[in-house]
Amino acid sequence: IFIFSIRVFIFSTRIFIFSARIFIFSTSISIFSTKIFIFSPRVFVFSIRIFIFSTRVFIFSTKIFIFSARIFIFSTNIFIFSTSIFIFSTKIFIFSPWNVRWEEVWEFQLSLWGCSGSTATAESDRYKNTAQGSQQLLG
Repeated sequence: IFIFSIRVFIFSTRIFIFSARIFIFSTSISIFSTKIFIFSPRVFVFSIRIFIFSTRVFIFSTKIFIFSARIFIFSTNIFIFSTSIFIFSTKIFIFSPWNVRWEEVWEFQLSLWGCSGSTATAESDRYKNTAQGSQQLLG
């Protein structure tokens, strides 16, 4: 969600910048057309229409930008919350070893080393709590 919201935020920022450029361009056209209004009223009316359209596009892109910023802030809050839950659970795991069944952890570690099922139990009985066994497992 966090990476998706970053992508949406970047995309909406690009749209916002593009619409701001259109807005600035249409503003300059309308200023230029007011200068030549005396010579050509049709150009002035056309530039006013472009200005109104670009203003609407700018307002719409601003709304999209604000919405994507809200999504980005929301996903950042979710990311921070999940990180804090991860840190909290890690602290619980580290500071409360009596909640962990070490035999299961040992069997899981042995299964990662290539032992499985009854072999893992036999290996854990054979190597558990011995310095020689841990040296043999580690190589």
